[in-house]
Amino acid sequence: MNVRRYQKWAKSGLAILLAGAMMVGTAASGGGMTAQAAETESSDTVSTQKAVTSDAASLLFTEKHITSDLTLPTIGASGTTISWKSSNPSVLSNEGKVTRPKKGAADEEVTLKGTVKMGDYAKARNFTFVVLAESEMGPTKEFALDQVELLDDYYLTAQNSDIEFLKKFDNDRLLSRFRETAGLDTKKIAPYGGWEDGWLGGHSVGHYLTAIAQAVKATGNADLKEKSKQLIEGLAECQNKLGTGFIFGAKIETEGYVEKQFDILEGKTTGKTWVPWYNMHKMLTGLVDTYKYTGNKQALEVAKKLGDWIYNRVSKWDAGTQGRVLGTEYGGMNDCLYELYLCTRDSKHLEAAHKFDQPNLYKTVAKGGKNCLNGKHANTTIPKFLGALKRYVVLEQTGELTKDDEAYLTNVEKFFDIAVTRHAYITGGVSVMEHFRKDNNQDGTRTQTNCESCCAHNMLKMAKELYKVTGDKKYADYYETTLRNSIMGAVKSESGAAAYFIPMATGYFKTFGNEDPAKNMFWCCTGSGMENFTKLGDSIYFHTNDTLIVNQYVSSKVTWEEKNLVVTQKSDVTKSDKATFTVNAKDGKTIPSAALALRVPDWMHGKAVVTVNGQEEKAAFSSGGYILLKREWKDGDVVTMEYPMSVDAFGLPDNNTVFAFRYGPTVLAARLGKEKMTSTTWAGANLTAPLYKVVGDQNQKITIKYGESKAATPLGNETLTIQEDMSTIEFIDHIDNYLVKDTTSGTLAFKLKGTNADTTFNGGLQFVPFNKLNDERYGIYWYFDTKYTESDEKQILTAKENGRLDASILDSTQPGYGQYETDVIHQLQEKDSVAGTITDGGSTRYAKAGGYFTYNFIVNPDKGNALLCQFAKEDNGKTIKVMVGDKQIASKKLAYDGTEAFYTEYINIPDDVLKKNVKKIVPEGDTKEYTVVSVRFESGSDAEDSARLVGGLYMTQSFSDQAVLNTLTSSAGEVSSANDTFTIVVPKGTTSVALKYGIADQFGLLYVNDKLVDDTKQQTYELTAAPLSLKVKVYAEDHKTVRDYSVVIKVKEDDVKKDDTPKNNSGSSQNTATPKSSNTSKKKVSISITGKKSVKKGKTITLKVKKKNVKGKAKWSVNKKKLAKLKKKSATKVVLKARKKGKVKVTVKVGKLKATKTITIK
Repeated sequence: MNVRRYQKWAKSGLAILLAGAMMVGTAASGGGMTAQAAETESSDTVSTQKAVTSDAASLLFTEKHITSDLTLPTIGASGTTISWKSSNPSVLSNEGKVTRPKKGAADEEVTLKGTVKMGDYAKARNFTFVVLAESEMGPTKEFALDQVELLDDYYLTAQNSDIEFLKKFDNDRLLSRFRETAGLDTKKIAPYGGWEDGWLGGHSVGHYLTAIAQAVKATGNADLKEKSKQLIEGLAECQNKLGTGFIFGAKIETEGYVEKQFDILEGKTTGKTWVPWYNMHKMLTGLVDTYKYTGNKQALEVAKKLGDWIYNRVSKWDAGTQGRVLGTEYGGMNDCLYELYLCTRDSKHLEAAHKFDQPNLYKTVAKGGKNCLNGKHANTTIPKFLGALKRYVVLEQTGELTKDDEAYLTNVEKFFDIAVTRHAYITGGVSVMEHFRKDNNQDGTRTQTNCESCCAHNMLKMAKELYKVTGDKKYADYYETTLRNSIMGAVKSESGAAAYFIPMATGYFKTFGNEDPAKNMFWCCTGSGMENFTKLGDSIYFHTNDTLIVNQYVSSKVTWEEKNLVVTQKSDVTKSDKATFTVNAKDGKTIPSAALALRVPDWMHGKAVVTVNGQEEKAAFSSGGYILLKREWKDGDVVTMEYPMSVDAFGLPDNNTVFAFRYGPTVLAARLGKEKMTSTTWAGANLTAPLYKVVGDQNQKITIKYGESKAATPLGNETLTIQEDMSTIEFIDHIDNYLVKDTTSGTLAFKLKGTNADTTFNGGLQFVPFNKLNDERYGIYWYFDTKYTESDEKQILTAKENGRLDASILDSTQPGYGQYETDVIHQLQEKDSVAGTITDGGSTRYAKAGGYFTYNFIVNPDKGNALLCQFAKEDNGKTIKVMVGDKQIASKKLAYDGTEAFYTEYINIPDDVLKKNVKKIVPEGDTKEYTVVSVRFESGSDAEDSARLVGGLYMTQSFSDQAVLNTLTSSAGEVSSANDTFTIVVPKGTTSVALKYGIADQFGLLYVNDKLVDDTKQQTYELTAAPLSLKVKVYAEDHKTVRDYSVVIKVKEDDVKKDDTPKNNSGSSQNTATPKSSNTSKKKVSISITGKKSVKKGKTITLKVKKKNVKGKAKWSVNKKKLAKLKKKSATKVVLKARKKGKVKVTVKVGKLKATKTITIK
């Protein structure tokens, strides 16, 4: 199998150790790892082996098909030396230099052996690459949507559901705000809700125009064609009434002042605004697309007049105004204006387009400096570069391309490489909470708000255009991955409902918009989602003058009129590794000479087998990543291509223990159930995301952190422990031996073997196609360790500190970012305040002299509450006042003397002030009641502006002080407790015991014999002495409150030596006890299971729960349902029926207490 970092085709082809920057490359199929060592061991042998193993594991590549030099590391992060040896130095040298075969020559497969060494100990790993020959393809052309017919059931369902969704829209509701703006009769019909009934209203109308135009072109749908025609007529009426060319569908704050939002952006006035140029981009694009796809000339006339209005405004900008506007999210205004210019050839439209270009941004990013995209809003930045690419494409077509314009293409190519190689996940998606963050930090930013689907939508537009310009196969590889996983993974294909965020953190689920327009919130991703599924056929096939190119293996039919050629493809990469192409003459006569180019996927394992009319084409070979078939085609010829598939593992550049899996082009995810899926949290205006992360029997409540994108501390169950005696990378190198097809499933599914997943998760872990997991929790990425992995105390403490901070956050917003400030919870109110941005810090807001701004925050009146604010060092000397009600809780004059550009400070809210000012609200669109308090930020005086709030602004609650060991579970023997002492008595012959400590506070600390240990894992102790005594300290979440416990392990032998070193391990628990506290003011509480420990197959036994000072209903479960079934469950007992031989673990829960018992089935 192959192990890859997902950023799979960086032009630089870097291979860097994980402790450095990102890692790129591909592990050898079956290459594995070999080790050599000196015969005699020194005292440093263990540390040497760890260093070599770690550095060898960090040698991972994402790029399998390569076209440029690899930069190969020679020194490991642990001080090892690394040498390289190529199987074919003339193509790929030992130093990583690539010499591509000439045009028309075969691609070359090369094995590169990397040897990591320290002293006399070494490990070697083999990596297989395919060096692509120089491409014969060159620029390509796309087929029109009506030349490609979808035949794939999955894609067809998505397309048809989208069309049915589009048919549900009422044109009068879509036009309502436009008519109101123009002073026309709205017929007393209200606009749609959500974002459409606000300061961004009208953006969805532009998306809708594009979506229905594509649908009309692709399918000829008459209903949508008529809706399109009437909608254009309505917009033209609005435009003619105003008489300036202007049309706009958002709220108008001041009656008659229809261009106010645009004036606010230019600094001419103040008031409420969002991103009006973003609106304008969607509208102009929709008008031009309507003309392009349906031939509606009135749509072009409306677009021309709107383009003239845009020119009349932007041509008056000075440099300051231009910079101010271009600092906002303006969508792809340059993109749509260049497209308009291509239709009109009016120089005004060309000039207006260039006003939205940002050459300095393009050049800065293209230099590729470290973290060059950090903090940039992803779906603002991607369209800016799309516009740059459109300038190159349009001016090349019109013959106006200059030498300076050629740089636009180069800059876009470099941006695309950076976005994918440094920021993308296995699905092809980018972004976290809508933003790019630091380079190669994907594991560190896996949350419930990754991969905004608008970003994937626009990245695909860019990949398609770059492929058309260059013919470079890497763009086709990316397009396939991202369409199949990010785009198809963001829709309920049966209803057309679209998703906004696609969580990459394990244990979350997708949230979708409503399939009824009357109930939809009309997010930006609703709009791009409308478009995505009426153009699914647009990048399956391309062509040059004489070659038909197959880029995706999706059942479909393409008609090439100029060549009298019809090719029907039958394929399904989730069911078969073979595609069949039937070639026909459109008129049943002669087919002019044409070649067929079949893309060789980067996910293919082994060699492609091609046949024509049943005979293998033994002379066929891959050149430049394509198999080219040149022949005189006859009506009825049949071509087949076999593309062997296997499971591939993909890592992330900032953690060499985390992996995701893909089968062919299909990303796999583990199914994690539906628990707590009704609990969501606000993630922006009218937008929700999962509130709870749930992985097996562990969960955590995680509030969205606006302005901050750090991943939450992983739950213990997210780490899977390898059961065999092998390293993590050896297991991953052979993942196809352990992630095996589930033959009992009727669809594509895999079962993970060889880890503790079978005991941690009821029924183990089943991996299925991620794109269809729409109604349950899932896990794409998983951490792996071995039975002998020792936890690092520093890492444990850091994880606990981060985790308790996450858990303490009750609410957050992002000052200066309108979508989050104005949502139904935070309800920004302001007077004379200014939103802006700051380099590397994100958005900001400050109050001008005498001004203010106010937010609502969710609070917890039962605990202490405090604001967590971020400030900029450069604001030293400025003051900000903070008010709750009529009480000033802080007046801070900034005087930070640290070295960081940005820093955080807590501002406590006195309990009496909080209780006096709390209020209850039920936000629009919600049924839940929230307890909130309004916080007001002011300038220090009427003579000076306030300090800025930067990035995220959080409301936090005080840490818990529960320093309690709730339970102690042992893998052997009987456990009892008294006076904070646990005693475990194990049978004779027991050589080791695995203990699982259950502490009250999830982010408290557990010390055993003064060593900080990971309480989410079992700790194994070798019984080389008896009795074995352990000193246990439990710290509460505040990391201050502490309680001491003792654990004594007794055996009936007392002639062995003592070894109290804990080792992490996995295993089944056989007994659990809760402490009998020495605190006489508290009642002793405990539960246990009584009953027989064994039963014969086919028989039943009754198990009872024994409760002491515990109330509550007992909840029973068994871990292996194929072996045993629980019947007649009650509050006190359960009946177990034995089905098959083996061992099962029965668990009972009463409130927060849990007891387990292992039953042997004979």
